[in-house]
Amino acid sequence: MLKNIVLSVCLMSFSLEIFALQWEAINEHDHHANQTRAVNNTANLWRLENVYPGDFSQGSEIPIPLPDNSQITVRLEETSVLAPVLAEKYPSLKTYRLISTDDNVVVGRMELIDGQPSASLLIKGETVVIQLAVNHVDSVYRVATEKQLHAKSSVPEHQCHLDDYAGLSERTENRVEARSTTNLAQQLVTYRLAVSSTLAFTNHHGGTRQGAMAAIAKTVNRVNHIFERDTGIRFQLVADNDQLIVTAADVNPFSGQLDTMLFQNQGFTDSIIGRENYDIGHVFNLSTGGLAFVHGACRSNNKAMGISGHVSGAGDTYDIDFVAHEIAHQLGATHTFGGANGWCASNERNRYSAYEPGSGSSIMSYAGLCGSDNLQNTADALLHIGSIRQIVKHRDHYLSQQCGVAVERANTAPQVDAGRDYIIPAYTPFVLKGEANDSDGDALRYNWQQTDTGLEASINTDTGDNALYRSYPASNHQQRIFPAMNVILGKERILGETIPTTSRSLNFSFIVQDARGATVADEMRIQTIKTSKVFGLHPAISYPRDKVFEVTWNVAETHLPPVSCALVDIHLSLDDGKSFNYPLALNVMNNGSAAVRLPDNLGIVTTGRLKLSCSDSIFFSVSAIAFAVSDRLELAPQVVAPLLNTATVSTNEVSASAAGAYNFHHFILMIVVFLLRLRLKFVPIRVKRAEKASSKKRIG
Repeated sequence: MLKNIVLSVCLMSFSLEIFALQWEAINEHDHHANQTRAVNNTANLWRLENVYPGDFSQGSEIPIPLPDNSQITVRLEETSVLAPVLAEKYPSLKTYRLISTDDNVVVGRMELIDGQPSASLLIKGETVVIQLAVNHVDSVYRVATEKQLHAKSSVPEHQCHLDDYAGLSERTENRVEARSTTNLAQQLVTYRLAVSSTLAFTNHHGGTRQGAMAAIAKTVNRVNHIFERDTGIRFQLVADNDQLIVTAADVNPFSGQLDTMLFQNQGFTDSIIGRENYDIGHVFNLSTGGLAFVHGACRSNNKAMGISGHVSGAGDTYDIDFVAHEIAHQLGATHTFGGANGWCASNERNRYSAYEPGSGSSIMSYAGLCGSDNLQNTADALLHIGSIRQIVKHRDHYLSQQCGVAVERANTAPQVDAGRDYIIPAYTPFVLKGEANDSDGDALRYNWQQTDTGLEASINTDTGDNALYRSYPASNHQQRIFPAMNVILGKERILGETIPTTSRSLNFSFIVQDARGATVADEMRIQTIKTSKVFGLHPAISYPRDKVFEVTWNVAETHLPPVSCALVDIHLSLDDGKSFNYPLALNVMNNGSAAVRLPDNLGIVTTGRLKLSCSDSIFFSVSAIAFAVSDRLELAPQVVAPLLNTATVSTNEVSASAAGAYNFHHFILMIVVFLLRLRLKFVPIRVKRAEKASSKKRIG
């Protein structure tokens, strides 16, 4: 039956024609007063109304509210998190995947426990959680991003056991050779998962097997979302999994010491389930910490050696930063962080899989644990391509030994091309754009990730072999700019977004995932060459309208081999670098100057930028400062960066030297231009090395 959904948002009411189930935005004070009216839903509280038994059934389409007060319509598809016999024991425990009706992409998971729904969705790279609001009646839910729910300044210490299985060497498997294209998830492999619950975990969830089973099933359902999508692996709880839940009436098999509990769980699981009746085992605990035997899954004597604990006992931090992290260890993945501070400086770092700068941000990172090297406090819900390759190698190795049940997906994987390899100058931004085609017409998601590893390094430091660029959740963009455009424009300092400053190789994977579970990656390589100067535009304060003028730049030997950039393009931005939609010159000689004319009828322009790019390559330069359009050409001080990381400002008798030339130049230029515009008299200055500067606005 169709009814109207009434949304009370921002003092306005409107309706959408949809299904019987309704979400009504409510005000927290009005809710306690038992009133309903149009409100500004700043608390993100929603009342769930008109729920019928058929609303949460296979194939049903339901609305899901989002934190911005919009909605998404999803189709429910029941998932088999519980083995059939176990599902019969717990008929009030249902799990689903959520599929967007817009593009058929799996966007999240939902659980229905005793008639109460809860959900976790990945929307535009952020985790959105829908859960019962604390201190409210059963029909009121809070809808928020995970960051909003669990904002925090630090994360409890979390270390991992790294006993590696010599049969699968990390030293040989992690280096990705350029120019390889691989479909990593054509098969869907199901593992029989046995999850034990400590007494503390059971008590945290009501003290009953029913409560602990519900919490376990919810976590496994959400972990499956990631592993099915990224690695083609699914976990199903074994038939007698509830017998692994320790209650107050049971003899406690666990001592509380994490390293001891690994071995205790191996014996406990073997005795209850039987060693031949599961593929991977794990313990859910409440004390913060995680340990796992790397490559333990499917290995007879070690396959139950994994433990995850966090005081929350539930939620995104527990599911992603702990459970998914430790299970990935059991499947062969090692740490991906490359930082040098905090826990990143511990012996848990693996130089052969240090694919991420600083703390990293993927599941196998140490997000939040690395002090000044932290990219963020908690991990994103994705595996780095390096981790995916490790896990897939483990999966395929043990499939040959009958561990896991594989089913071919009814899917044609997309064709993926990362593009050719390039040689570019150092100290220069660049852009990568891949191509992909899916013959099934599936919606595609894209990601660019760096795959270099090396010795530990502080964030945004180029040692010549380390990772420079952080990873992000997949998006619908085939292109990525390195570093981020706001860094290039001098507007923002972003950890894990910098420029190469040495002659070196940069290796990248272009990862494409379709809506039916395929993960395909193609590799490409960039060689950076350190030149005597930095390829870049000479800045100007203003350019003239209605006349031809000259744009100049440092060629920096880029017209010569090995870079061999003969021709360049010049584009204009009127929105301070957000877009460059106006071509001023195409395929002109890369000789340091070009005559151009601005488009007619521009009107008032105060935030113009120019972009100089090699016509047949990926590198480019953007005006270091925004310019105005006026009646005359007015040049700004020229910044040159010689080979030894120094900079010289050569107008009005100003000079400076600094390390980290590219970003520091933006800082110097903004100060100089500001003073020029005030028409102040310059005096000679000298700036010491950038790392000793005290300015908090320094970038890089």
